[in-house]
Amino acid sequence: MKNRSSAWTLALLFAVLVLYASLYPFAGWRAQGGLTWDWVLAPMPRYWTAFDVWSNLLGYIPLGFLLAMAMLRTGWGGGSWVAASAACATLSLVIELAQTLLPARVPSNLDLALNSAGGVIGAGLAWTLHRLGALRRWSQWRADWFESDAHGGLVLLGLWLPALLYPAPLPFGLGQVWVRVEAALQDWLSGTPFALWLPEAAVPAPPLSPLSEALCMALCLLAPLLLGFSQIRSIPRRLFLVPVMLLAGAVVGVSYALTYGRNAWAWVGPQVLLGGGLALLVALGLSMLPRRLCLVLMMLCLSVALTLLNRVPETPYFARSLRNLGAGPLHPLPRPVTVAGLVLALGRPAVWPGHGVPICGHKQQANSPMSDRSSYYERHIFFCLNERAEGEACCARLQAQSAFDRCKSQAKAMGLLGPGKVRVNKAGCLDRCAGGPIAVVYPEAVWYSYVDESDIDEIVQSHLRDGQVVERLLTPPDVGR
Repeated sequence: MKNRSSAWTLALLFAVLVLYASLYPFAGWRAQGGLTWDWVLAPMPRYWTAFDVWSNLLGYIPLGFLLAMAMLRTGWGGGSWVAASAACATLSLVIELAQTLLPARVPSNLDLALNSAGGVIGAGLAWTLHRLGALRRWSQWRADWFESDAHGGLVLLGLWLPALLYPAPLPFGLGQVWVRVEAALQDWLSGTPFALWLPEAAVPAPPLSPLSEALCMALCLLAPLLLGFSQIRSIPRRLFLVPVMLLAGAVVGVSYALTYGRNAWAWVGPQVLLGGGLALLVALGLSMLPRRLCLVLMMLCLSVALTLLNRVPETPYFARSLRNLGAGPLHPLPRPVTVAGLVLALGRPAVWPGHGVPICGHKQQANSPMSDRSSYYERHIFFCLNERAEGEACCARLQAQSAFDRCKSQAKAMGLLGPGKVRVNKAGCLDRCAGGPIAVVYPEAVWYSYVDESDIDEIVQSHLRDGQVVERLLTPPDVGR
C-alpha cells in the first residue's frame, strides 16, 4: 500500500545539507582540465584518523535510512534497499566530482567508499525494520494519532528539537536571521539600481527588558506546541505534547554544555522560568482549541517572537561559527559541537593540523601554498610582550614575560616543541590590549586572556597538547585596544 511519507522531505533536506556542507562556500570554481576521474583509481590517502573515517561513514547513514524508509512507505518494495544505497553512492560521486572544480577541495576515493558504505548501512537498517514489521506499526500509530495531511507539520516538529542545539541569542529563540539576510541583500544588490530599495541602516535597538525576554521565550515555545496541537487528532492526546517543553529544555542544556562547558545550566534564570511557566499555562489552556485556530495563533506567536528576537544582539558563538566556515583548520571541532555546527565543521576545507588528514573529503592539495605553510608547525602560540611608555596599561606590565617563559618550559617538558609540533613565540602589540595579557594560537586563531600560571598550564595541556580549546579563557570577540 502506498502512503505519503515525511521521510521524502527529510531525506531531501538532509541531502541539501550534505551538498551545502560539502561545497561551501561555492566560490572559486574553475574549469581548467574539466572533470577528472584520476582520483578514483588513486592510492588510498596515506594519513587518516578515526574521526575522519567515522564522520564520513556515519554522515550518510541517516540519508540511506530516510531514502529507504520513504521508498518502502510509498510502495517501492524489495528494490528500496538497493535504490537507496545507489542514490547515496551517486550523491557522493557527484560531490567528489564537483570538488575537482573547486581549488580548496580535492576528491577522495576513500570518502566515496565510506559515504557509500554509510548509505548501505542506513538503507539496510530501514529494510530490517520493515521486515520486522516496525514500519507497519508506525504507520498505524501515525494514522491513529495524527491528521492525514500532517506531513509538513511533523517534519517541522522533527527539525525543531535538533535546531535548538545551535546557540541562540535567547533560549528557545530560533529565527534571528534579519541581520544576515540584510547583509546578503546588500552584497547581492551592490552596484545595481535596486540597492536604493534597501532600508537605511537603523540605529541599533535597545536590548530587550527581562520581561520582554521572558515573553519572547514563551512565544518561541508556544509556536511549535500550537503547531503540534494542529496535527494531533484527539484533544486529550495533545496533552502528551506539553512535556516536549521539558525535552526542549534538556536539548538547550546540551547546547549550552557544549558551548560553555561547566556553565551548562547558567541560562536557567528568572526570565527562562517565567517564560517557560507562562508557555506551560497558556499551552494547557489552548490545547482544546480547534485545529485552524491553533494554526492562526501559531502564526501570531511566531510573528511576534521573530520581531522581538531580531532585536536581540547576536550571540558571539553563532557569529564565530560562521566566521570559522572555510577559515582553515580547527582541531578539535569548534564549539558549539551541534547538529548544525558539526555539519558545517565537516564541510570546511580544512585539514587536521600537522597531519594533512582531511575532514570529510575536503582536503587541501599536498603541494598547495597553504599546506606548505601550515605543515611545519602543528600549532603556533604568540604572547604579546609589548611595553608601552609613560605607564600605560600593556601586557608587559601584566607578567606576560613570565607567562611566556612558563609556557615554553611546560611545552618543552611535555616534548611538544619542534618541527611538526608546537612553536612558542614572543610578539609585539597584538592590538587587543583591553583583554590583556593576551596570547593567540594559530592556525585556529584562538585568542586567550590569561591571569596566572595555572591558566598557562591549562592552555598547554588542553590546547597545545590535546587540541581542546579552553573555553573559559577565550577573549571576548568584541575586546579590542
